[in-house]
Amino acid sequence: MYRELDKDIIVVPDRDAAGMKMVDTALEYGWSVAFPDWEQGVKDCADAVARYGQLFTMQSILHSTEHSRLKIQLIAKKWYT
Repeated sequence: MYRELDKDIIVVPDRDAAGMKMVDTALEYGWSVAFPDWEQGVKDCADAVARYGQLFTMQSILHSTEHSRLKIQLIAKKWYT
């Protein structure tokens, strides 16, 4: 269904085990993944919006989006260790 929309799907995973599973799912479906460089206490989009506001949160997501499968795998490995 998402392919019919002709839109890029960007996943923003949480920094936990469920987030890593989301990255695996994104890779399986060919989706892009964003790895925003938020402060240590910010673990998801809701935390980011509360701390930084909507505009900065969206900008940081868009600027940290990766489309390459290899880059996503390398960043995810570093991000979750």
